[in-house]
Amino acid sequence: MKFSETTSDGRNHRNPPWIEYPIDIVPSRSLGKLFNFSKIKSTDRGYTYGTHYNGGSDSSLLKYYSTTLAGKTYSLESEVVTALIAHPDRFFEVRFQVSSKSSGCTAVCAGYELKEWRRKQLAGNLIKWLPEFALTYSELSSLSAHNAADLLAKAARSVYLSDKYKKRGEIGELLLHVICREVFSTYPAITKYFYKDSANNTVKGFDSVHVVVTQTGLELWLGESKFYEEVDKAINAAVKDLKAHTERDYMRAEFVTVRNMLDPSWPHAEKLKRLISPNVSLDTIFDAICIPVLLTYNSNVIMSHTEVSAAFVKAFKEEVSKHYATFSSKNPLKDIKVHLFLFPAKDKTALLDEFDERLKACQAII
Repeated sequence: MKFSETTSDGRNHRNPPWIEYPIDIVPSRSLGKLFNFSKIKSTDRGYTYGTHYNGGSDSSLLKYYSTTLAGKTYSLESEVVTALIAHPDRFFEVRFQVSSKSSGCTAVCAGYELKEWRRKQLAGNLIKWLPEFALTYSELSSLSAHNAADLLAKAARSVYLSDKYKKRGEIGELLLHVICREVFSTYPAITKYFYKDSANNTVKGFDSVHVVVTQTGLELWLGESKFYEEVDKAINAAVKDLKAHTERDYMRAEFVTVRNMLDPSWPHAEKLKRLISPNVSLDTIFDAICIPVLLTYNSNVIMSHTEVSAAFVKAFKEEVSKHYATFSSKNPLKDIKVHLFLFPAKDKTALLDEFDERLKACQAII
């Protein structure tokens, strides 16, 4: 999105050097409003650079400049360079987090309400994320009052239509999507659900493809999700997939899939295509990759408590620290950054039932 205004001296300034800063910005439908600039950073060659804040719920990057003339009319040109889609309010509470350059761990908690683990509230929150999870960027950008029901039903139907959902992994993939978005402000690059040739087929390859915008470019987040009753089985399954999914042939095939699925209207499409081009060495690409691994499992700590107390927090941290140590000892990747997410749950089956009930209700709204 670009626009310009004539300054008080009658000139239009259209080609200054660009600069980028992190900002908060309102959703895309408000972009027609004139931006107000604040938090000036520096001046150079007659142009003032700064950040824009407009009270939005999503972080983004904006390129802009404004002239600093005596008259209070500015010449400016703006380019929004990240997805401008607002997302649901944060649900999870981070109760454990460690990180380094090569690895890290974040454990999240759903909490309790009236002495009950919040599975109903969690299932409802996951439904709020369905459109972003299952629709393309173009579809999501078109979401409005006239087509909201149609797009929600479409998103719900693309997840699965089967009654045999107990052993399906879609809810784990949705949890991974939500937690990455909430904790690290990632942006979804593609949705594989749009390209499924049958509603009950499972998606192939990595369970999520997101990016994080950095000062030097894009960091590609290729996710793995395991939703098990026993955490040891989840760890072993994740380790097995980490080995298989980082082999040269598998990774190159996945990059072809990602390039083919990129929505041309997504602001980072061309930049991501260049990053994962067949002409770029995997050594270079691996430097820009993080693999988030989500393990959801039935937790003894969650089952043995009914409220978030000091005793609960202490036990929670002890449990997830132990599982992080176990995973780290088995992690086969030394040259690729891996970030472990742990989501201790009370009852996998009960959560699946709650989610399935809501999913089918969305599928039937039209």
